[in-house]
Amino acid sequence: MKRIRLILETAFFFLAALSLCEACGKEKEPLADRFEVSPSTLTADAPGGQVAFNVISSKDWMAVVDQSWAKLLTVKGAGSEDPATVKISVSENPDAAQRTATVTVSTVGGNKKTVELIQAAGSGEPSVKGISSADDLLAFASAVNNGGAVSPYMVGGVVTLLNDIDASAIKEWIPVGTKSNPFIEAFDGKSVDYELITGVKCLSDGRVLFMNSQAPTQSLIERSKDGKFTSHHIPVLMKLSGNGYTNKSLGNLSDLQIDSNGNLWFVNNNWYISSLYRYNIDTKKILSFTEFKNQDGLSIENINYVSCTVEDKDGNIWVGTQQGPLLLEKGQITASNPVFTQVKVPRNDGTNYADYLLSGIGITAICIDGGGRKWFGTDNNGVYLISEDNLTQIQHFTTDNSKLLSNHVTSIAINNNTGEVFFGTGNGLCSYISDATTPVDEMTKDDVYAYPNPVEAGYKGLITIVGLSYDADVKILTSNGKLVAQGRSNGGTFTWNGCDQQGRRVASGVYMVATATSNGDKGVVCKIAIIN
Repeated sequence: MKRIRLILETAFFFLAALSLCEACGKEKEPLADRFEVSPSTLTADAPGGQVAFNVISSKDWMAVVDQSWAKLLTVKGAGSEDPATVKISVSENPDAAQRTATVTVSTVGGNKKTVELIQAAGSGEPSVKGISSADDLLAFASAVNNGGAVSPYMVGGVVTLLNDIDASAIKEWIPVGTKSNPFIEAFDGKSVDYELITGVKCLSDGRVLFMNSQAPTQSLIERSKDGKFTSHHIPVLMKLSGNGYTNKSLGNLSDLQIDSNGNLWFVNNNWYISSLYRYNIDTKKILSFTEFKNQDGLSIENINYVSCTVEDKDGNIWVGTQQGPLLLEKGQITASNPVFTQVKVPRNDGTNYADYLLSGIGITAICIDGGGRKWFGTDNNGVYLISEDNLTQIQHFTTDNSKLLSNHVTSIAINNNTGEVFFGTGNGLCSYISDATTPVDEMTKDDVYAYPNPVEAGYKGLITIVGLSYDADVKILTSNGKLVAQGRSNGGTFTWNGCDQQGRRVASGVYMVATATSNGDKGVVCKIAIIN
């Protein structure tokens, strides 16, 4: 009996274990092969808005759209039996004809489906983006006076004049701040035809700052969110004489910037007292920089214009002059005798000689991208892109070697989410898609991805990995772990040309993108499928 009982218990245990193994095996079975996209056609109204479609895919997938006016808010998803909703943000259609975009959804393995997006025709009159006419200028003044939105007159977050304006048709000017505003003044205290507002800064809390140049008693004026004006009378700025007045505000107070500590920086871009200033709006304290000596103890001669200023990620202040860029390091800002650094670039010709960075080149605009690189606009030499360490010239764009509209660049602005760099020139506005974006604080598997993905046969452009932390370490590996390419991110972006370290195009396959932070902490991994 005991033997029979033992045999039965053993058989029962074996059957139970077999059943459990079968259950485990069923849990590990792959999803049934399924790929559906619905609906296949979407429509959007002319004013724009959001539309959406659903994706059900047993494999990982990615979506791309072929038109810039349609922005995908969801670009990828993991294989799942549940539907994923893909939202599309659609811009206003300014044209008097309907337009069409195609969204392509691709799975790992190369299967594709498309969704057609049709947007209704607009009025044929494009919305204002920047100020390009006398009507735009008057509408902007009205918006400021009445607490309206000023965003339609901005490019890259800056109120921008897109071209020269014929103002002869304007019969009655609207002073910014309305005629009841007691602060904004004309150069002679009377003529509203010569009120010089040479700088405007919109703050994040809704306040607006104005620089009133060549005014008898005013210099910096603040407009609150509710429309009230305040005069910040700053005696050190009242040094100009003329038109029967003495001690007027300086000739061209401009290029207002807010640093990481909330201080206001601006310049006097004029031959008379060419200078740089830092002002604390709350404490009313101001620092003046009217003399410029470099790290060698030498006075920097012939600075007749100080055109622009910007803060870098380390808290240093860059200053544009017609003698080239100057660097006011963080520790020198409050020094009693501040020293400006003229960056020395080694010649690397076997000597110990070096040249000052962009020495003698008039700098008219400076902007710093997500990778800490400096973009310098010049008065007649186009645009320079300088490396984060300030020692390497990465690009030099002119009208001869690029689509830059003019070699005289008046302003630069960057969309740090996309890397697009905008150049304001004497011939209008143009832009360039760069390879640097704002880095993230922490890399996550949902934010780190590559595009295009899959990389199809015939594609010769760069493959872009985004969602990276600052100076992230990036390695491209084969499926068996062999190193193919490596490098560091520019801000939050890394680009790969699809070649190995010997410059050969890689074979078809799935490649791993392994990331790590700048201090060596493990990051995340994403995949790139390449089809040759």
